[in-house]
Amino acid sequence: LRRTHRYFAARPDVTRLLVTPDGATALAFFAENSAQGPVWGIVLASAAPGRPPRGALLFDLAPRFPATMRPLLARLGAGGPAAVPLTRQVFADDSGSIGLPPGWVLRHSTHGKFVLGGPHGERVLSGMAYLVVVPGSYMDMISRGMLATGHPVNPNVAEAGYDPDPLRAALAVQTALRLEFHLPVPQLQRVVADRLLGRDGVASTGYFEAVVNFQDGAGPRRIAGVVTSTPPVPQGQWSLTYFLSVNVPEAEATSIRPTVLAILRSLRLNRQVLDAERRAQNRWVASFEHIMQRREDAQSAAHAGWDRTIRSVSVIADNANGKHYEAPSDLAGALVQAFPNRVRIVPLSQYLNGVDY
Repeated sequence: LRRTHRYFAARPDVTRLLVTPDGATALAFFAENSAQGPVWGIVLASAAPGRPPRGALLFDLAPRFPATMRPLLARLGAGGPAAVPLTRQVFADDSGSIGLPPGWVLRHSTHGKFVLGGPHGERVLSGMAYLVVVPGSYMDMISRGMLATGHPVNPNVAEAGYDPDPLRAALAVQTALRLEFHLPVPQLQRVVADRLLGRDGVASTGYFEAVVNFQDGAGPRRIAGVVTSTPPVPQGQWSLTYFLSVNVPEAEATSIRPTVLAILRSLRLNRQVLDAERRAQNRWVASFEHIMQRREDAQSAAHAGWDRTIRSVSVIADNANGKHYEAPSDLAGALVQAFPNRVRIVPLSQYLNGVDY
C-alpha cells in the first residue's frame, strides 16, 4: 500500500481487506485517481512460513478493471509472461554484460553504461549525461564563441533553462539538441507520470513517462526515464543525467514492457573492472589538475616578472636563510657582485608561489 501511495502520489482508499485464516496472505481492494481517470486495483501480499515474502500490485482504469482483473490474476498465477530468450553480450571494456533478445543490438558500452537498439526503433540506454548551459550566461557565451571559431557541435551539450521537474528538464534538453541539429521539435501529447523521487543535497532525482511525437514520421513514442539534475552554478551551467531511458513506439508500449524488463534484469556489472576504471579516472583527473595548476602558476609568475621588469625590480635570494626579497635591479646587481656566494638573482622559473607571485 505504501508503494501504491508513492506510485499515485496519493493515499489509496482501501475498500475491502481480506486475510486468510492463517494470516499468511492478505488481499486489499483499493480505489485511486490518476491522470487518466479513476483507478481500481488489488494489493496482494504473502508471507508463508519458510518462504520469502512476496507481493503484487494489479490495477487498471475503473471501467475496465472488472473485465481485466481475472486475466491479470491468471497471468500473475502463471508466473508472468513467457520468458524472453536472451543472448548475453559483453561490454566493450568488459565492465559488464547484458542479455538481448533476437533483433536487439548493443550499440555502445563503456564504464558500465550502455545504449541498446531494438528491431523497431526501440532505444534503451543508461548513464547518458548532458551538460546544459543557461541562455545568456557566461558559459553560453563561451560555447557560442567555440562554435563561431569552428568547433563542432557537441551532442552532449545543450542550451536550455534549468527546470527541477524531470519531464520538463528532459524535454527542454531534447528540444535544444534537436534545434541545434535542425530537427523538428518534439511535441508532448500525453503525460503518464512525472514525479520527483527525492533530493540528495542540491541534486534532484525524478521519474517521468510520456507520449511524445518527434515529428520524424515514426509516429508517437512512449518515453520513460529516471533522471538526476543539478541546479546551475554561477557560471550558468547545470547537468542532466539519465540513470535509465526507454524510448519505444507507443503502439507497442504495453506489449514490449516484459521484454525491456527482462533485458534490464539481465544486466550484470563487473565491479573489479569498474573499480579499476574509476581509479584510473581519478589518477587522470589528479594529473590534469596538476598540469593545470602548473600552467596557472607559470602564467602568474610571468605576469609578476613582467610587472617587475616594468618597475626595474628584481627578486634576490639570500642563500644563508633561503628567503626571497624584492629590490631595485641596480641594487640587486650590486649585492650579487659584493656577495656572490650569498646573494643571487632569482630567475622566473624559480619564483615561489605565495612569495614572489
